[in-house]
Amino acid sequence: MLLQANKYHQVSGKVGVAEFSAQMNWIPLEKQYPEADEHVLVKMDDGAVEIGYWDATRAGWSHSPFERWGMPVAWAALPPQYKA
Repeated sequence: MLLQANKYHQVSGKVGVAEFSAQMNWIPLEKQYPEADEHVLVKMDDGAVEIGYWDATRAGWSHSPFERWGMPVAWAALPPQYKA
């Protein structure tokens, strides 16, 4: 999995999906959606993890048009930014 930076967070590098996902506090979408326009990690039904945000105006998810996008099932806050 490759995480890419966006204008809100500097998240980049390679990490194993299983290792990364095990450390996250995933919130199922049946329980709660993130705040509108808050960039979060979104876990898909096939196990993929993407960065996106809930667009309350459209009642849908927004993300980079270059990312593959499946069916979202859970979300988690982005990790803190790296500090050297």
